[in-house]
Amino acid sequence: MNIYQMYEHNENQTGFWIQRNSWGNTVAKVITIGKRTSGKLKGRAPYYGNPNVLVEMYKISTWERLQGGEEEGRTLLSCPGTYKYSMVEVVEPNNNSETKEE
Repeated sequence: MNIYQMYEHNENQTGFWIQRNSWGNTVAKVITIGKRTSGKLKGRAPYYGNPNVLVEMYKISTWERLQGGEEEGRTLLSCPGTYKYSMVEVVEPNNNSETKEE
């Protein structure tokens, strides 16, 4: 599936996690597609006019949020219409947990 098909599979909602086959230890949470978080995409499947996909990227081993070029460390996903992404299940870390000091 491409990102747009994953969005449909997720009941036309963002908030799902993805990984590209070349990313290794990195995952991304889909924040918006075409500036929307829910609802049907406009255009024809499977690409729907290739709207922009905004994501937050994380290093899995440390849950460090990787810097992005957009607001709040978010970045636009390159090539969201490609079939090189997989939808993955991720257990998000508890933001209220204590941070280990060194």
